[in-house]
Formats: sequence, structure tokens, C-alpha cells
Amino acid sequence: MIDRLIFMAPAIFLGLSACDVVRDEIYSPGGYVAVQADRYQKAVTPAQHVDRYRTFFFFAAPLALTAAYDAESAQDAAEDVREAWEALEALAVAVQNCGYDSAGLEFCTYPPMDADGENDAGGLPANIERTSLSFETLSLEVQRELGDLSYRMTENIGVRLDIDSFDLESITGLLGSIFELRDQAPALRKAAATFRDMTHIFVRSVAHACPVTKSTPTLMAQLQFLEGTTAPQTVTTQRVAKGACADLREQLKDFYVDGTTYWQPSLDDGASGERRLKRLLSLTRKVIEENREIGRVELGANGRTTTWRYWTEGTAWARSYVHQQCLDAGARHGAQKQVKEDCGELD
Repeated sequence: MIDRLIFMAPAIFLGLSACDVVRDEIYSPGGYVAVQADRYQKAVTPAQHVDRYRTFFFFAAPLALTAAYDAESAQDAAEDVREAWEALEALAVAVQNCGYDSAGLEFCTYPPMDADGENDAGGLPANIERTSLSFETLSLEVQRELGDLSYRMTENIGVRLDIDSFDLESITGLLGSIFELRDQAPALRKAAATFRDMTHIFVRSVAHACPVTKSTPTLMAQLQFLEGTTAPQTVTTQRVAKGACADLREQLKDFYVDGTTYWQPSLDDGASGERRLKRLLSLTRKVIEENREIGRVELGANGRTTTWRYWTEGTAWARSYVHQQCLDAGARHGAQKQVKEDCGELD
């Protein structure tokens, strides 16, 4: 019987691979989950996958923490946040090693040679699980931990809403349920506020990472500078953003400086409109998509070129924000000591 199963295994495997879900899981980087995520925010390179995972983490973590309803749920949320962050950081570190630079040259960190000039690891990099060669298994771990964090977020918000306990059999019962829900309004509004905060952080992180081009001064301006009739700063090369980046920066300027009223009518319903933060998120997605397609590269910290990243400066901002929300969640429910260690991973 076992021999038959072994013989039939290749046929069963090939049959299953005809299914789209199985095909995505087997042949797509990041598996089926990554293919579904592409519908909202595309990622091709390992570094882009890391940035996309970070986007989900930084939005889900504060919601899970602020929606905690007692000491145990706060501690559980903090633990899920820590475990998700550790898995994500392991992947982020790994993709920086054993990849390709913009010239198509492979780079890996190899273990040192022994006294005879031989490599005990057979030429392979030490700790291979900490390199991009283990991208898929590390990605699976990130997906698993983010799934747990997503479940915690949904569970905490669900307990706050407590929809299942609504008494719909009488007006009195319904009103009582509504009044009970009203007591949860402050916590739910705080959760919504954390989402808005993270929207600002995310949008500004992408805007900060926007690629810029140099604007060369005119020949006349250069001549005037050489003749000493123009101050140096008037002919200094300017750095400007283009495309979706320029639109995003203009919208941020309108919001933070000019105070321009923004209301974008919906295409399918003239009576409704697109809110400002939703518009900023839409522009942010355009920026990410535009630069992903361009395939722009920048000099990385290791001296090699790498794909364009949008969680650069914003990573430190978002980490600090989630860390504070973690500590606040413990303080609100008397679990400061229990969550301190978990929160400390983000400090």
C-alpha cells in the first residue's frame, strides 16, 4: 500500500498543481498569501516583500494593542506583536545577504577558511537560514506570525463591539445593547485614531523615500554665478520629485502648510467624496507602484545597490509609535510588568 502511494505521489502532486491556489503556493514567491497581497500592494523583490509585510505589521499592531480589553488581552497582544516583529526582522536581515546587485553580480558572506585553506561549509555561507536563500521559509514564518497578530486584532475589536450579545428581540433590549456599546466608544475611537496616526507615518515615510532628480541651472545663471553677480544658492542644483511623488508631496504640503480644503468627488456617486487620508493612501500606493515598475536602485548601507525602499526613515517612527502603544496598553490594564519585556523588542 505504501509503495503504491509513493508511486502515485508525483501524479497526485501534478494534479493538485493544476489548481490556482496550489499553483500559487508552489510557484509564486511568498506563496498564495503574497499573490493575494499583490492585489492591494505589489511586491517583486525580496526587499519589497519585506516592506509590504512591514506595512501590514505597523497598521495591525497598534489596533491590536489599543483594542485590548483587560490585562490578559493586553499581554497576549504584546506577545503577538513581539513575535511578529522578531520574525519580520529576521527576514529583513536575511534579504540583505546572498542577493544580486544592480549589475547582476551575486554577493554572499562566506565563512572563514580553515588552516588548510578549505571551507568546511562547502563554500556555502554560514547560517544559511539567515540569508535570502531561505527567503521562502522565513516569509512563511512572517505570514504565520502576522496571521496570529491579525487574529488578535480582530478578536480584541470583536470583544469591544460585542455584536453577538445584541438583544434584537425587543426595543428595550436593543437600546440596552446600544448603551453598552456606547461605553466602548472611547476605546474604539482610540483604535481608529491609531489607524489615522499610522496613515500619517506611512504616507510621510513613502514621501520621504521618494526618488528625486537634479534640476540643472540654466547656462545664464551659471555665467552670472561665475561673474560674481549671483549668490551661490541661486544656482545650486535643485532636487525635485516627479510623477506620483510630486502629487503626494503637494498633498502633504496642502495638509500641513497651506490648509487647502480637499474634497474629491467619487466617480460613481457625486453625492459622496474621497476623504483626505484615503486620498493620501491612494497616492502612496501610486508612488510605490510607480517606483516598483521603474526598478530604481539606490546605494545600500552595505555599499551595494538595492531596490527602492519606502520604509526607510518611517521604520524608526513606526517602531517608536508601536512601542509606546504597547506600553500604554499595559498601563491601562495594570499589566505594565507583563508587557514590558515584549514591548522592549520594539524600543
